[in-house]
Amino acid sequence: MLGHVKLQMKTCSYGNKKLPPSRLTIFNAGMGFGTNARKTTTPKKTCNCGSPLIYTDCCSKLIDANQLPSTAEQLMRSRFTAYARGNWKYILETTHPDELASSPTYAEDVVATADKVSYQTLKVLTTEDGSTPNEAFVTFKVGFKVRKQLGQRSQGFHMQSMTEHSRFLKDEVTGRWLYREAVSTK
Repeated sequence: MLGHVKLQMKTCSYGNKKLPPSRLTIFNAGMGFGTNARKTTTPKKTCNCGSPLIYTDCCSKLIDANQLPSTAEQLMRSRFTAYARGNWKYILETTHPDELASSPTYAEDVVATADKVSYQTLKVLTTEDGSTPNEAFVTFKVGFKVRKQLGQRSQGFHMQSMTEHSRFLKDEVTGRWLYREAVSTK
C-alpha cells in the first residue's frame, strides 16, 4: 500500500495556470491505482501590510502583543492588517477618541466594514510630519473586494481601490499613535 507522498516545490505549472513562487505547492499522491492526486496550497505567510516579514514578526507584535508603533506609518500598516484579518477590536483601540465620538455608529460601521470588505493590497504613497511632533499624515492606496456583493462584481473578478490621506495623532501621555481622521479619500 502506498502512503501519501508530499513533494514540495517552490514554483510549478498546473494545467494552464502558473502558480506564484510565493506560495508553497504540495501534491498529495493518491492511495493507489484509480485515485487522483490532489493539489493543495498553503496560505501565504507574509504579513498583510506588504512587508516581506511573516505576520508574527511584523504586525502581530502591535496587534497581538500590544507593542506601541513607533511611527504613524507603522500604525497605519497594522490597522490595514487588522482590517484584512477582521480584527475590528484593534481598529477601535487604535482610533482617536474624538474620531470615535464623531459618529454614533462608528463602532458598528467598523465591524460591518471588517465583515464585508476583503482587503487585498496596500501601498504607502507618502508619509509627512505634521505641524507638531505628535501629528503625522500617511497617504496610502488599498485594493479590496467586497464580499456578498450582487451582480458581476460578486464573482470576485473586480478589485476595487481607494486612496486615503489620513491624519494620525500621538497621545502625549501614553506615547501611542492613534488614527484621527481621513483628511481626503478618492
